Amino acid sequence: MVRRRARAGQGGGDEYHARVAARRPASAESVLPHLRAAKDLMDRAYSEPLDLDALARRAGYSRYHFLRAFRDAYGETPRTYLTRRRQSGRSPRLSALPTLARGGRRKEDDMIKRLSHAGVPVLDQDSAKALYTEKLGFEVRTDATMDEFRWLTVGPPDQPDFEFILYEPGPPMHDEESAQHIRALVAKGALGGGVWETDDVRKTYEELSANGVEFLQEPAERPYGIEAVFRDDSGNWFSLTQRTQP
Repeated sequence: MVRRRARAGQGGGDEYHARVAARRPASAESVLPHLRAAKDLMDRAYSEPLDLDALARRAGYSRYHFLRAFRDAYGETPRTYLTRRRQSGRSPRLSALPTLARGGRRKEDDMIKRLSHAGVPVLDQDSAKALYTEKLGFEVRTDATMDEFRWLTVGPPDQPDFEFILYEPGPPMHDEESAQHIRALVAKGALGGGVWETDDVRKTYEELSANGVEFLQEPAERPYGIEAVFRDDSGNWFSLTQRTQP
């Protein structure tokens, strides 16, 4: 009996090996972008009648595999997440935005003056560079390799003294285990990169959408202004905000 099964497996050829490969667990980096697509659909269209079949199709999985993979990745079922989104009635954003400090500056020479650099981890620097420059309209500030580490920074044309770092997790900043965890969080869509400001968020939203930028939330009125939310191609999300005039 065992011998017959072995011969049947060998005789199946490519079909047999394909079935075996399909049983192997996919890597987090390959699975999470598919799950994130379904999660983003819930963030954008939570008020619409979404069901498990529609979400599974968005992710490209069967109902069973989507349900299991989503629960493993996010710690809750799609239904639980969608219910929470409908109850909150808004997309996730940086909670610190409404309470940004104003005034109260001290003039001592030893005080911190400004933030010159900030950044986010990305999954591919070339792809990120293309998105930030060609779709978001940023300028390249620095693109240099030092001791096998690529230092890539971009920035908005109207803010020439600020450099936004696009870095791939890994040495010398991270060991490989830490880098894998960071990449998984990025691919999962769990990291927010900050707040970009614009004078006319609705116009900017239309222009960036036409450029192919993925938005999680259309412009909406908030106590602090008008806000939209978008993702970069790695999975980092950002608030795009038009501040309310004081």
